[in-house]
Amino acid sequence: MKIDLREATWFGRERAVGYAKMMALAFIPTLVVFYLEATGPVGSDFMAFWSASKLLLTGAPVDAYSPAAESALQLALGRDHWVPFIYPPPFLLVVSPLGLLPYGIALPVWVVTTYVLWLSVSRRILPEGFWPIAVYPGALVAAWHAQNGFVTASLFIGGVLALRKRPILAGVLFGALIIKPHLAVLIPVALIASRQWRAFWAAGASAAGLLLFSWLVLGGDAFSAFLSSTAISGSLLGSSNDNFYIGGDDFLLRMPTVFAMVNILAGSVAAWAAQGVASVVMAAIVWWAWARPGDYLGKGAVLATATVLATPYLFSYDLPLLILPACWMAAEGMRNGFRPWERLVLAAFYWAPLLGRSVALPLHFNPTAPMLAVFLAFSVRRLSATRPAPSVLEADEPLSSSAAAAGK
Repeated sequence: MKIDLREATWFGRERAVGYAKMMALAFIPTLVVFYLEATGPVGSDFMAFWSASKLLLTGAPVDAYSPAAESALQLALGRDHWVPFIYPPPFLLVVSPLGLLPYGIALPVWVVTTYVLWLSVSRRILPEGFWPIAVYPGALVAAWHAQNGFVTASLFIGGVLALRKRPILAGVLFGALIIKPHLAVLIPVALIASRQWRAFWAAGASAAGLLLFSWLVLGGDAFSAFLSSTAISGSLLGSSNDNFYIGGDDFLLRMPTVFAMVNILAGSVAAWAAQGVASVVMAAIVWWAWARPGDYLGKGAVLATATVLATPYLFSYDLPLLILPACWMAAEGMRNGFRPWERLVLAAFYWAPLLGRSVALPLHFNPTAPMLAVFLAFSVRRLSATRPAPSVLEADEPLSSSAAAAGK
């Protein structure tokens, strides 16, 4: 039997929901496996959050950024490596309550709480897409690592959703990305291009306010310690360091960035050159998209995808924000019809976070960046050729049942 991949009309909304429910059954056991690994010798990235909170609550704020203190606390748990806390002080305040709980309890509390936050925000993009959103592979990877991808994605998506009707709130949410500022690298470009000045200034005020509040609570020494800890980020790209978490090629292969991909293939000089070109191109695409009238959801989809391609330092657990472009493309297809190859490209994009993580080490190549680039090209084509349609940014009502049925 011949399978039509060009149109893929056989893959519609009902089939997508059915597959998603089956995926949920397959995903649950993996969460149990990763929890057992996280609480055993293998450990988890979450160790950095928990140990920083523990050190903050039992000592001075600077201890949260001390490699000696962090490694001693984490290795005392029976782990065979340690993970540094290298996040800005505002994020230290976010994770500070975690140290009140035992590590084995704090981890699931963190994952469940941040996942529910992300899911509640993401559902607003496509209300009738609950199951595909709930089991999004990028969310699964973030849950495995117990990292902060759900938090940053919630801020990013929430800012886009709020922008049209509540620009100041949008700016506040965008500014809160100071907890991981490289995920906000293209947001100023988008806000300036669209002349969203209230959001622009609110974002600046939000970021500055969070830094000032952190300074007042934690003190200047914590900021000095954080700035010193940023040197660790650079050293991560080198060889393994004693019992530190990971380094070298294995580390780069876990990064779905242009820099990491080219570094593996051609070395660091070529990688920085390629990333520089990619960042400029992404900024230009975002400017073009956001200077256009209407369809803020489509603009947000371009912004989210371009952000991943524009920053050199980003990991698979940062990709829950890509549910935004995935839902936008699905909504556009259901509303206006899918174009040739769009369903196939959307499916590949949807699975990209998990696929890239799964094949990177065996193949010694992470295909995530090229997959995102292809999807971005399809997104730009659709955004440029279609008339802006109502979205959750312009109407609070979900897609009509007739429009949804068009995707069957």
